[in-house]
Amino acid sequence: VDDHAAGIRSSQADALYAEITRLCGTDDAGNPPRSCEVERPTKANRAADSSEVMENAASATTAAADEVTVESRILVTEQAIALNAWLPGDAPAIPELSQPEQKSAADLLAWEYEQVYALDFARAYVGAEHEDNVDHRLEVHHRRIDALQEALGRYGTVPQPEPAYSSGDQELPHDSASALDFLGGLAEQDGRKWSAAAAQAAQEESPDQDWITWLIGIAAESHGMR
Repeated sequence: VDDHAAGIRSSQADALYAEITRLCGTDDAGNPPRSCEVERPTKANRAADSSEVMENAASATTAAADEVTVESRILVTEQAIALNAWLPGDAPAIPELSQPEQKSAADLLAWEYEQVYALDFARAYVGAEHEDNVDHRLEVHHRRIDALQEALGRYGTVPQPEPAYSSGDQELPHDSASALDFLGGLAEQDGRKWSAAAAQAAQEESPDQDWITWLIGIAAESHGMR
């Protein structure tokens, strides 16, 4: 197994075992009760290559995001995002939306409009050597906008972009250096926004696995652009 892949899985396993201990508590000797004991494998699977191991882990962890106890869903969702970010390929197709999901999708669409506005603004200041990167990010955000618009269009009026947006806590760029800093901040915010949306969806009383899977895929895509 590739060292980087093995490192991700090892650190995630440590976090999961720590979560088991946290939920179950320990006895006077510091051990979890027997009902919570889990035998941890001691040998890595060397028969499979890293991509197969990570793909299987990503699939299993994504599926578990809405199945574990509510207290642990943020942790498992974050792990699913990290695993999916490691893998190549595009995010999954957006599913049919329930009424609560339509509200969340509209909020995320507004966020995507804001990201495109900010990237377009920053592109005017970055050096020519960075334009391809900005264009790639714009392409990703426009693809998300198309998916969200199409999904929301099945249920009624689709929210449209505003003429302009504020830059939030960030100062708008005025030269190449400030534009690069601005782009880095945008990427961080985008990763946090989509990760939070995925975690929130996983914690719903009746979570929708297809919606969670899509949000995890988009969050992973965002983390991959950082």
